[in-house]
Amino acid sequence: MAQPYKLREVFSRGMPTVTYVERSHLDLERKLRGAVAKGYAIIAITGPSKCGKTVLRKRVIPDNATVKVEGGQIVTEGDFWATISAQLEMPSTRTESAIKQATGSSNLGGSIGPRFAKVTGGVGETQASTRGSTRTFVESERSRVLAELLASGKVLVIDDFHYLKESTRASIVRALKAPVFEGLPVVILSVPYRAFDVLTAEAEMEGRFNHLTIPMWNSEDLCKIGALGFPYLGLDLSSEPPETGGFALIEALADEAMGSPLLMQSLCAELCDQLDILETVDPPRQISHEDVDLKIIYRRIAQDFGLPAFEKLSKGPKRGSDRMPRPFANFTTGDIYEAVLAAIAHENAPERLTYDALRGALRHVLMDNIPQKHEITRAIMQMCSIAHGMQVGSIEQREGAGVEDTRLEMPAIDWKDDVLYLNDVFLRFYLKWVHRDKIEPPTYGIYTGPFPPSEV
Repeated sequence: MAQPYKLREVFSRGMPTVTYVERSHLDLERKLRGAVAKGYAIIAITGPSKCGKTVLRKRVIPDNATVKVEGGQIVTEGDFWATISAQLEMPSTRTESAIKQATGSSNLGGSIGPRFAKVTGGVGETQASTRGSTRTFVESERSRVLAELLASGKVLVIDDFHYLKESTRASIVRALKAPVFEGLPVVILSVPYRAFDVLTAEAEMEGRFNHLTIPMWNSEDLCKIGALGFPYLGLDLSSEPPETGGFALIEALADEAMGSPLLMQSLCAELCDQLDILETVDPPRQISHEDVDLKIIYRRIAQDFGLPAFEKLSKGPKRGSDRMPRPFANFTTGDIYEAVLAAIAHENAPERLTYDALRGALRHVLMDNIPQKHEITRAIMQMCSIAHGMQVGSIEQREGAGVEDTRLEMPAIDWKDDVLYLNDVFLRFYLKWVHRDKIEPPTYGIYTGPFPPSEV
């Protein structure tokens, strides 16, 4: 290796360099580059959380070519224009030096004063005055910012567009309509179901709107992260079975990354940490399955990512009285919220879970007192409400306000037509690799024998 690399430089939770994977089969870079080059449109980049939207944007449009606004930092429309103004280093007001010329007539002869010039004017004299003056005036902040933004030649990037209040989004899109027509490049990043908020806010943007969808990653693309990164740290995987092309260990990590490049980067970094490889080793070191404990890696990463969401959901809504305890098949007890999460974990936390599958899983994790459908549905709806609140709390607290536009981000879980949707891959990862071990009985089924059970 020409130069040594630090672990954080190879497997990065920020902007990857040596482990950047283009996913050329999706043609994402070319599509984004072409949309920006053609211009005269708002470009919406949408995709699930942590699927690589920002990384793609930075790769195609570097930060030094942009003026960037973080939607999560914006409370009012004024904040939006002030943020752009600060990045463009614009003064809050503009000072103009003006030369005023004053004219007047006088029938008096001679000079009137030192700052006046005498002008011959027929019967009398016309005096013209030139007096130096400075006047400060305030223009419309929005108009000034937009004019300066157009002149800068930079791309306006609005990240987490969905975090903006609905009324603020609409006002901003309307304000951007004319500058976009004049050639201002605008890129917004948002979640999929908010892809067409631009057209909702301003119907006349139709025809001047490009939509680029970023899908979650497949296992093959995730494997490329490991295949690119490990050699930079001097790790040789050639000892893996030949039929796998030497990638059996990387494939194991990719299969557990749940389509998330961030999760894959983290798993690869944790593997190196477990091997005490924090920078490039020389000579290269061979590694295989026997050198690492993958379950330890998975559980360690799950604690970092999924625990906060799990703890909020497992507590359920705030109530004064204790909830009914239910006996778990692993000889512990818990309320219905803990039982639902245990059932999800029992099923390995898939992206979606039908009511029938969930109820079947509850029969495995509970010894008796299986909740009825109305109890399960009510508990899930309460958890969904908590999940929605987890996404909007910061904005509502800052505003001290209300319920307008509460669905600002795709919630961790959602429930529709008797199907539970698990949108947060980190919560899913935690349920699968940490919580499942805590709630499963030894036989992964209902135990009906004597207490305590005899060892098999």
